Amino acid sequence: MPYLITWTTHNSWLPGDPRGFRTRKGKQYVPPPARYADVSSEVYDPKKYEGLYRFHSGKDAVRLSEEQREVVAERVVYTIEKMCSGRWVLCAGEVHVHALVELDERSAVSRFCQFAKGGSARKLIALGHKGKVWARKYHARPVDSWSWEDVRRYIINHKTGKEVFREGGG
Repeated sequence: MPYLITWTTHNSWLPGDPRGFRTRKGKQYVPPPARYADVSSEVYDPKKYEGLYRFHSGKDAVRLSEEQREVVAERVVYTIEKMCSGRWVLCAGEVHVHALVELDERSAVSRFCQFAKGGSARKLIALGHKGKVWARKYHARPVDSWSWEDVRRYIINHKTGKEVFREGGG
């Protein structure tokens, strides 16, 4: 089954972030940004969370250099080749990774993320990165409701030119 899996670097998506955010373990309701909100729903207002954002943004976010993005892409592709049965798309950015993968039946999303995040973090640490690399969680969405090409386009549209983009399988 195909999945769009996204994960971010440590401290890169903080409470109060103007782009929107989720609270840990759903302890606080935060409305979605306007682009995701229903017409009649409340919309995320970053000003409401400005103090919280200032409090959390004192912590340094991990931002991957171009060289580090290449290392991440290499390790994630290695994981993809070991665990995925078909085609795949990968985009490794400064603070996030998008992977569109068809997982084998025996492979679980959590296991894929464990190997992809863990392998890339170990490689970055071996090359001199200090501290945590990735945020604890990831977001995985089955691609039933979208076509493969729509999701692929979504990933490509997030590219700004600095991301490492890879595609394969089939």
